[in-house]
Amino acid sequence: MKRVLFSGLGLTLIAVCFLALNGLGSLVLREARLDLTEQQLYTISPGTRQLLAQLKAPINLSLYFSDSQARELPPLRNYAKRIETLLRSYEREANGQLTVKVIDPAPFSADEHQAARFGLQGVPLQQGGAPLYLGLTATNTLGDTQVISLFSPSEERLLEYDISRLLYTLSSPQRPIIGVMSTLPVGGDAHTPRWALFEETSRQFEVRYLDPQATAIASDLSVLMLVHPKELDEATLYAIDQYVLGGGKLLVFVDPFSQVDNDTQGHNDSVNNSNLPRLFEAWGLQLLPGKAVADERYAITVPGADQRPQRQMSWLNLPSEALNADDLSTTDLQRITLASAGVLRPSPGARTTFVSLIQSSTSAVLFDAESFGLLDDLGDQLHNRKPDGVHYSLAARVYGPARTAFPQGTTGQENGLKETANINVIAVADTDLLTDRLWLHEQQSSGHVLLRSWADNDAFVINSLDYLAGSDALISLRSRGRFSRPFTVVDELQRQAQIRFQTTYQQLSRSLVETERALKTLRAIPDAHTVEQPAEQLDELATHERLQRQLREQLRNLQYQLNNDVDGLGRVLKWINIGLVPTLLMVLVLLMMAARRLLFGKGN
Repeated sequence: MKRVLFSGLGLTLIAVCFLALNGLGSLVLREARLDLTEQQLYTISPGTRQLLAQLKAPINLSLYFSDSQARELPPLRNYAKRIETLLRSYEREANGQLTVKVIDPAPFSADEHQAARFGLQGVPLQQGGAPLYLGLTATNTLGDTQVISLFSPSEERLLEYDISRLLYTLSSPQRPIIGVMSTLPVGGDAHTPRWALFEETSRQFEVRYLDPQATAIASDLSVLMLVHPKELDEATLYAIDQYVLGGGKLLVFVDPFSQVDNDTQGHNDSVNNSNLPRLFEAWGLQLLPGKAVADERYAITVPGADQRPQRQMSWLNLPSEALNADDLSTTDLQRITLASAGVLRPSPGARTTFVSLIQSSTSAVLFDAESFGLLDDLGDQLHNRKPDGVHYSLAARVYGPARTAFPQGTTGQENGLKETANINVIAVADTDLLTDRLWLHEQQSSGHVLLRSWADNDAFVINSLDYLAGSDALISLRSRGRFSRPFTVVDELQRQAQIRFQTTYQQLSRSLVETERALKTLRAIPDAHTVEQPAEQLDELATHERLQRQLREQLRNLQYQLNNDVDGLGRVLKWINIGLVPTLLMVLVLLMMAARRLLFGKGN
């Protein structure tokens, strides 16, 4: 039997069986998929399946990709293949309601003309060169069209959401209406552009900007978005109260210290905090008056006054562990950033249910929001404070039965709604998370300014609006996960090192500044570098220069120690990859050879 197995006939039979099994597998297992990624990145979400099952009319999808021009760009070709694979999955799940076509728009061809006519964005690879396209068009039987003008690899985590949102918009042309009432210039004005988050919101919804002193709120709004409601009239508060009791959905952003408002007002003495104590009490929640949160664990490292890194404890970089993984507004989000955020908590005896969406770590402390402007003093105070050991809620959802905040009504409106069986309110104790600087940064590319998101602030807001507006199917798609995974172990090592050496670093930095100031004074003395200078001054000058060199050397050593743990981890990983794995493979081969000798030694 052994001779037959290794004869020419046996090898031929093995080859034939191998080819037959491959052919059979390609036919029988064509639709089989196995996704082993942690967040199921290559599996269509239930929300997408729900949307595809609700399609009532056929839709044609055309993926425009300049494949012939991207032969020298393997990462882009891989991304385009990922998009095509996902679209084919949509096509299989749509029960014949979707048709996918891939088009390579060659330069100066009719296909390129069609891509430009649809409004797809072509990116030139070189000066004067033909543009490269990577976009999608969707058309239905009525001739309506929706497009994704350009797929950006940096936004790959939103790929399924963007495609499903396109299909949802095409099949449901009536977009939800969001009413924005704000005392901040979120919609732009003659001097400032519209904030990027509200630009994004206007692409997803129909947005109406309301007068912040409006005395009535239209009933056709899907959601009222209330931003920094400070010093509102009683008539406006009553209109909000009646809107919520009448079944209206509310997303509200309050703040104990709005930094963007403070900047807008030019740091004068005007009010830069906002709260709705009367309405909040009726809805069963409170904003802790005058208090903001600082958190050593989630502090953001920013350049200080001398461009050296400084941990700003009141600016919070909140990872997924600080977000409610079970709530549709925050599920699958990776990072949200806040600044001088306040604390929300349920009211005593509240009838509503309070669900925390975003919370601090147990390393958080509270400070007086009014002292925020004293950055240096505040930093010293916070580093010396003992953590409270409490998770503070920074954003929350409130739902359930509620009564009006105006039992007697208001002037001229005494017979309004008195109570309701259920309200739907999402409250956030920060307004700065809406500003561009807390979730976007600018990049220069080919002479153009591109905005790249580094936090999920926009996803959180749009998730919340999606949920409140009723399109639940899209919530599970907003952030499926990041394809570039963060080095969480490295981040934690760096954070611990920064905490460990922060005090020493500050002391050395202060000593160096004082020494350099003394040197500057000594060198400014007339005839400081002549032979006639007194010996005492020369000795003092030499002493300060020696001290300056020593301090700089100590700072260099300290900086090395800050990175030592990370470098050590890198050395361990290199040893595992270069030495341990090959050694284990060698041992395994030797064990297999020894086992073969024991089993077949007598036969040989």
